[in-house]
Amino acid sequence: MSLEISLRQLSKRFGRGKESVMAVDRVSLDVAPGELVAFLGPSGSGKTTILRLIAGFERPTEGRIVIGGQEVTDLEPNARGIGFIFQNYALFPHMSVFDNVAYGLRAKRAPEGEIPRKVADVLEMVGLEGVEKRFPNQLSGGEQQRVALARVFVLDPRLLLMDEPLANLDANLRTRMLAEIRRLQRRSGASCIYVTHDQKEAMTLADRVAVLNRGRLEQVGTPLMLYEAPENLFVADFIGQANILVGLAERISGDFADVSLGGRVLRIRRGRIDRLKAGTRVGLAVRPCAVHLQGPGKETFLAGRVLGRVFAGDRMEYEIEAEGAEAPLRAYGALPGKGNVFSEGSAVGIDFDPAEVMVFPL
Repeated sequence: MSLEISLRQLSKRFGRGKESVMAVDRVSLDVAPGELVAFLGPSGSGKTTILRLIAGFERPTEGRIVIGGQEVTDLEPNARGIGFIFQNYALFPHMSVFDNVAYGLRAKRAPEGEIPRKVADVLEMVGLEGVEKRFPNQLSGGEQQRVALARVFVLDPRLLLMDEPLANLDANLRTRMLAEIRRLQRRSGASCIYVTHDQKEAMTLADRVAVLNRGRLEQVGTPLMLYEAPENLFVADFIGQANILVGLAERISGDFADVSLGGRVLRIRRGRIDRLKAGTRVGLAVRPCAVHLQGPGKETFLAGRVLGRVFAGDRMEYEIEAEGAEAPLRAYGALPGKGNVFSEGSAVGIDFDPAEVMVFPL
């Protein structure tokens, strides 16, 4: 049976006085039984600190942690019934695969006669039959990761915490291991919190994603919800790719906003229009797929120049210097022979699809 996790106004401050740092700032979140939630954010956003608070490796400055209806805020780690998978796997180098996997069972004083069967079952589950006598230095990175998974799953955890477990693997192996982790988590039924700074991992793996920034929880939702309906500019920029521009809110009426940009007005219906005020500066988030490049001589919102381009398999990707933009814009275009292709240094006009532009208060 899996467990529900409840975090209530969880905070963690390191240090004292003026030198102190608020690593986690009043985070509240519920994880349903059997759910996999990814904590996603840049370095220093607090995601690993929250994981360590849940595991009991750190104690919160304020707030409560409830697991399966039981208050565990002050319990020691070994009393919480949690499986933890570290970034470096933490395998014992002097122990065989069998002994690494069996270690937790022996620590819990499982009957010695049951251990070989349980170890064999979990090694079969992770696809490592026949390697019981090998040592960690005789295994590939992917095999070591599977041993780390087996060592946790053999204990039949109801709650699983993973701290960037795939960071040390190459890209192809990471993709395969993501599918493996999801399969094993579903098969076990354990609730899971997965920490990563890689949005592709989070969006591929998770039922829901919790986006963190500077210790605060910015938004929680399904991957599609975060991409389609971000709550603010940070989430819009961090989930997927987005160009961020600054405009002026000319008029707010019902569910749309008229925003001036480059001397022209966009009527926008996406974003946090309810938080806008007419006459104030606003931030616009525009996905690269909503940026349309035109040849010179046509009337467009902005004028620009191609700084560079790369072939990305199914499309061309451009970096555009645009008037009024603080940073180069990213745009997607057609492949040669299937549409206009612009060379480096060429002048271009830039249009936006208003239906794809999102607006947020600054």
